[in-house]
Amino acid sequence: DYMAVNPTQWLLSTKAACCKKYFGGYNYQDCMGRYPPGQDGCNSSSMLFYPDWHGVNKGCADDGEEPYYMLSNHRFFMFNTREDCCKMFYSWNYYTCTGTTPSLTNGGYYPKWTGSIASSTCVNDGNQPSFMLDDQSWYFSTTLRQCCKKHFHWKFNECIGAS
Repeated sequence: DYMAVNPTQWLLSTKAACCKKYFGGYNYQDCMGRYPPGQDGCNSSSMLFYPDWHGVNKGCADDGEEPYYMLSNHRFFMFNTREDCCKMFYSWNYYTCTGTTPSLTNGGYYPKWTGSIASSTCVNDGNQPSFMLDDQSWYFSTTLRQCCKKHFHWKFNECIGAS
């Protein structure tokens, strides 16, 4: 692929940057959206995402502001989808990065830590902190017993409500 061989020459992360570079003097407005979908050289489906470490650092951007070193090493830093970029660079905060909300796959019981160890327990109220959604296999359990065993084993009977 001739474009992949020399990415700094051909690949751009936004439609606006592509249109400016390749159609800037004579057909910029058409490139920006007046052609039918798929007919212009800067189709929005081909824009690339990169980790936005120099911005708010909460996700991946496709604003054409990627540093030169990322474009030069595009196979590592540039992605066709936000999800792939988030998976690579923001796996610890994947759902915030992608702007999505996952469904619970491991049950709804999670450890609710409070200011006091004595009052901490497992609950199934849907009010879990968002960071728990990124590692559901660790935080969530299908039953109260499983949750208490995993997270409050030293006070298991109290956690499940037994005396």
